[in-house]
Amino acid sequence: MTESGWLTHAWQMGRFDFKRTLTGMWDDKARLAMTVGPMVFMGVVGLALLVAFADELQGFSGMTLTDGARGQLAMFWVFGVYIFTNRLVTQRSRVEAEEQC
Repeated sequence: MTESGWLTHAWQMGRFDFKRTLTGMWDDKARLAMTVGPMVFMGVVGLALLVAFADELQGFSGMTLTDGARGQLAMFWVFGVYIFTNRLVTQRSRVEAEEQC
């Protein structure tokens, strides 16, 4: 069984790693620009497309996908998850933690 307070502990670990990642990116401005720049650009482009095609999107009732298209979409998603997980696992060679007093 899990220990009590596991959700709080997991949240604290996530916050610690997120802050460490942000600190590392802040120290390396090129990495920060190469990571945040495309995200902001794609967000602005997506928002502009939503605004430009708002009238057409209101009448959109959906579409059906063939099995082949659905499979390609699923494999694209699995590939993204694989790349993300691979980067996450191989970024650190050992677990870094503060010493327990």
